[in-house]
Amino acid sequence: MRRAVLTSVVVLFAAILLMLLTSQSQAASQAQDVCSCGRSCHLELFQGGVREVCECNVCATPVPGATAQPQPTAPPPDFGTPPACEDCPATPAPPGTVQPLPTGTPEATPQATATPPPELTCDGPFCYADACTRDECPLGQWRLARFYYKFGPYDFCGVSYLGACNEEPCKIPDTPEPEEDKAGQCVIGSSGLIQDGVTCTGEYTVSVSLQLPAWHASRDPYPRSMVRVPTTFRFEHAPSAEAWSAPINMGDASACDAEHDGVIRGWQIGLRTEPAFASPHWEAEDCGSFDGPIGTCTWKRSSWGKPELGVGLEGEPLPAYAVTAWVPYNWYSRARWESCEKSPTWGECTCSGVDPKNSPGWQSCGTPPPGICTGVYNDPPTEWWGKWRTEEYKWVSHDTGWQFIDLTRFGLSTSWMPNPRVQQLPTALEPNPPVGALHVPVIEVQSIIEK
Repeated sequence: MRRAVLTSVVVLFAAILLMLLTSQSQAASQAQDVCSCGRSCHLELFQGGVREVCECNVCATPVPGATAQPQPTAPPPDFGTPPACEDCPATPAPPGTVQPLPTGTPEATPQATATPPPELTCDGPFCYADACTRDECPLGQWRLARFYYKFGPYDFCGVSYLGACNEEPCKIPDTPEPEEDKAGQCVIGSSGLIQDGVTCTGEYTVSVSLQLPAWHASRDPYPRSMVRVPTTFRFEHAPSAEAWSAPINMGDASACDAEHDGVIRGWQIGLRTEPAFASPHWEAEDCGSFDGPIGTCTWKRSSWGKPELGVGLEGEPLPAYAVTAWVPYNWYSRARWESCEKSPTWGECTCSGVDPKNSPGWQSCGTPPPGICTGVYNDPPTEWWGKWRTEEYKWVSHDTGWQFIDLTRFGLSTSWMPNPRVQQLPTALEPNPPVGALHVPVIEVQSIIEK
């Protein structure tokens, strides 16, 4: 009798336990369904084991007047468990579609453009991007390389070289023969090279200054990272920029005639800067450095005690590591103006009774129409069929086009200038992030001690 009662109690306890587990599972499922902005999960240590804790993401509140910014694209589909790094392909994968890299002297553009990141091409469990790198090249030179990554947080896996140093598309523009202390249309004095810009002085004491533009990068996870969890950094885009001096006149430009011969009006010099290659160099505080359009960093300690320059899930300030980066930028100069010049103008074909022999201002029109200028057939001719050239003054446009500036001639160790003005890709949490570093809060895996 006692054995039957004991058996009944065990069965009843098992049934109650099953009902509780089912209820918790349904509650978790319902909680997932009501997370309108998705969920975030992390591991928590407790006495006797590790468990996963999930919570709904806080939906970002749009800032009044702020423009919606594009969010990082979703990662590609999972192709299975990635192999170890030593299993990365030793030879380049079949060529994919890649974004062409900017080369050569740029043409004039009406507004600033942006250089997009190299296209990431995926093949099985691996992805790769072609970009220029400084590896094994002399100072100031670059070579084309293929950077390999694994799926997941895009851990860097390896690199293979696709070209020699200073070859297209990673070739720095050739420097023309020096003309005194001038490069293009610029003379850059000792104070002309500032930390993040250039001041150019041209003819007629005209000058123009231009600062390097901010360029964007993103990171994942965002806005916080965790200890021992890789954080992926990705180059997003780098804009070009240009500036012009105010136009000036040299002389009286009210008219263009013999009295104003040689007068110049609307003289301007311009500066332009643009990324040489879409391949940054990254420096992560307490985590090391790396090169390439994509890179990863795994912190071993939290950012507790660092300056509170990062943001949390609700926009609250958090202690953060600083990640700095730079992209190489080329510089160009240009001049444009109009000058009053004597310009030849040819008149209409006509019949002339003046012998134009040995006259540089005469051009024959061939055989005249029937019944006109018949004196051309006399022997010797008494009439001549042709047109006379007259001289008139008019404004003639001049433009040098963009000319490369070799900054080594003004004290830099390279012909290009590193642009350190990296900025987090704007989001609803950070519509106007600071320029000069990415500030990454890194938190510990939360520990809960249960009694």
